[in-house]
Amino acid sequence: MKATGMNACARTGSALRGISPMKNEAVGAVIMASGLARRFGSNKLLADFGGEPMLCRALAATAGIAPRLVVTRSEEVHRLCTALGVPVLLHALPHRSDTVRLGLSALLRGQPALCGCLFVPGDQPLLRRSTVDGMCAAFACSQEKERDIFRLCAPENGSPVTVGSPVLFGRGYFDALLHLPEGKGGGAVLRQHTECVRLFAAGHPAELEDADTPEALQNLLTQEAALKKVLPEADVYVYDNNSTDGTDKIAAKAGAIVKYEYKQGKGNVIRSMFKDIDADCYLMIDGDDTYPKENAKEMCEYILNGQADMVIGDRLSSTYFQENKRPFHNFGNVLVRGLINKLFASNVRDIMTGYRAFSYEFVKTFPVLSKGFEIETEMTIHALDKNFLLKEIPVEYRDRPDGSVSKLNTFSDGFKVLKTIGRLFKEYKPTIFFSLISLIFLIISLVFGVPVFKEYFDTGLVPRYPTLIFSGFMLMIAILMFVCGIILEVVVKKHRQLFELILIKTKRD
Repeated sequence: MKATGMNACARTGSALRGISPMKNEAVGAVIMASGLARRFGSNKLLADFGGEPMLCRALAATAGIAPRLVVTRSEEVHRLCTALGVPVLLHALPHRSDTVRLGLSALLRGQPALCGCLFVPGDQPLLRRSTVDGMCAAFACSQEKERDIFRLCAPENGSPVTVGSPVLFGRGYFDALLHLPEGKGGGAVLRQHTECVRLFAAGHPAELEDADTPEALQNLLTQEAALKKVLPEADVYVYDNNSTDGTDKIAAKAGAIVKYEYKQGKGNVIRSMFKDIDADCYLMIDGDDTYPKENAKEMCEYILNGQADMVIGDRLSSTYFQENKRPFHNFGNVLVRGLINKLFASNVRDIMTGYRAFSYEFVKTFPVLSKGFEIETEMTIHALDKNFLLKEIPVEYRDRPDGSVSKLNTFSDGFKVLKTIGRLFKEYKPTIFFSLISLIFLIISLVFGVPVFKEYFDTGLVPRYPTLIFSGFMLMIAILMFVCGIILEVVVKKHRQLFELILIKTKRD
């Protein structure tokens, strides 16, 4: 599952939705396990990582590739691989070039028609199988496998691209790899053929990190623990909307995929998010630490199991009114909730919460028109009108941390929300909207016209022609408003029919 988005890099897995990982009989893998770990102080590949030797993570990440081979100088690693049933080659040669040559030669002896070889370090414990399979799938889709080199990179975050391992070489480079200069690794071939290197984005930057020291290993364990607490399989995106406090650098350091939206406003940010990211499930959460992350997995499960198209983290049914110290915000939330539930005949408990999960179909069919904080209101009304399946989960809201200030302006943004409700009510319920306007003009017409007609029937005279003309004019407007509502209702109905067809086409394979 990808809860918050797909990989994002030119020529990356983001373009591979709907493509199954290739059958890896065409690609082999050499797992590099020959290092002496001088900086680590002991055999790092056997160091405990989450209850298993670190090397087991590389084995799990490459489990979909056959043939594969572990190349090592360690007898302990050799025994471990043998016990696990993983092919392993034990040698005593000193250079990295020897490891590359021995591993590739052994694979080619077993399968001479190999069209590519993936070289995987044994000390990147956070490398995911989904990333490895995605890289192999991208290679399989390439038109020039012989000349292509696929290299893992960190997801785009607005900074210079960070590249690393693993690296997948096409068959055209096998001879160069078999004849590397003494002491050189595959990097020598990369430097000679930079124009042929294609970058593939990892799901998370930490996948590129290795454990050269005990401190680095502990850092990776910490990162993994943080990821597993809530959504271990999620790619976390942080959208920086012109921040000046270094938020982007902090997020990137924590392992998030940072993107930038330079048009100010939350609606503009969400428009970019929904446009850029492909995922099975999207989880949206504000960055002000007011929402509990513990509910994230439950919310995503409703989406992934097909039980909802939008899951709402309901603050108002729990602790919002106790925790929130801004009384006008409380009043505004209640007012908006009452208006929308009345106008759209619904019973949504929290209209403006920023804690939501969405299905792929909802995201890709939602036309984002709002620019600011009124976006949540627009989402809710769109879901109600288009008959999307909604689910609400009460969440424990907590007030913003000390020193954190909300950019939401109670009055200006509140007015925008009310304006958005009116606009969407007009667009989604035109018959009722224009009928109400028609009724107002009709009442005005009757108030002014009835006395004139009463006097006419009593005396046979019409002494107040201006009043009669004004009353008739109001009646004409009332009729026009009513007719407009009927015509627009037909248009809206046609749009709903087209939307259903678009929704069917948007369904994921």
